[in-house]
Amino acid sequence: MITLKHLFMLPELSTIKPVAGEAGMSRTISGVNVMESDCLFDFFKAGELLVTTGINMDHDEEKLITMVKKTYDHQASGVILNVGPYIPSIPNEVMDFANSHRFPIFSMPWSYRVADFVKITVQFLAAAEQNQSRFRDLLSELLFQSVPDRAYVTAELEQIGAQADQSFSIVVCSYDSDQLPVALVYGIEMELSRKYRLLQSMHRENQLIYLTVQLRGSDLPLMKLTEAIRAKKTEWRNLSIGSGSEYPVMEAQRSYQEALTVLRLAKRHPYLKICEFNDLGAYRALLWMCAIHASLSAFIKSILGSCTVMINCMRLILFHFFVFFSKRMDARQRLLIKNLFIGIQSFIK
Repeated sequence: MITLKHLFMLPELSTIKPVAGEAGMSRTISGVNVMESDCLFDFFKAGELLVTTGINMDHDEEKLITMVKKTYDHQASGVILNVGPYIPSIPNEVMDFANSHRFPIFSMPWSYRVADFVKITVQFLAAAEQNQSRFRDLLSELLFQSVPDRAYVTAELEQIGAQADQSFSIVVCSYDSDQLPVALVYGIEMELSRKYRLLQSMHRENQLIYLTVQLRGSDLPLMKLTEAIRAKKTEWRNLSIGSGSEYPVMEAQRSYQEALTVLRLAKRHPYLKICEFNDLGAYRALLWMCAIHASLSAFIKSILGSCTVMINCMRLILFHFFVFFSKRMDARQRLLIKNLFIGIQSFIK
């Protein structure tokens, strides 16, 4: 993934400064688009960085504010405002909107040629895409070779500014179609970047696989990010995301297998709302209890039939089991217990 942060590390772009929404510098960029009207968004693609001189704004701040908001709604990477005769200054409302939505706004000096910026950006993106193809080989090496080449992996990680002694995790996004819509991919990466540093990705069948490092201080539940993506469009509701635990890079296969386990269980038990393998500790204990409970229920019913008193006793025992464990778990695990308790009531009828 190529981000705004990568692009604006170029010394040739040092005079173009972020002025708002800097928390969103990890947003990915897929292209650049020069636009002078808020009526041309049919030609705009998700992930593009918009550049405008404001020549058709007639010094109307409301038009500029509307364009920025529409650009955000169309999942742009960010906006560059060419400050000069048509945009004398950047309105406070634009700055406030950008900061509250983590949407980067840049100020480009009037003396800087837009054509030069477009040329530099296109060349950078083309070169970066070539490197991306190399790094897809890195993920294949890590995940699908029985013994990954340590020297190769270490060298490739250094190329992307990562250290082999870090802890890495694999995040897998699963969709019903082999072809993931571009807008969906951009939406996934925008949300995941709030929790992870997305190092590399690859598309395999109906999976989008990411090699990640969790951001320090980010404790956002992955399920919350998944639900935010699903809420954007109705057809995205069948998206599933699973993450494995953190491991040394040479053990990334373990994290990948854990992510696949999460996806299988989430598909089988959607009411549990599971996205992270670390949530499965409580789940495995509860499944064990379910198995015991199902066996006991069958045994009791075979002897006593549908005895209401005995069935109610079983319900009471199970309820106290859940209460006992819930006091020793965090909020997400307690929610997991609650959902599972509701789901297994069908065992006792």
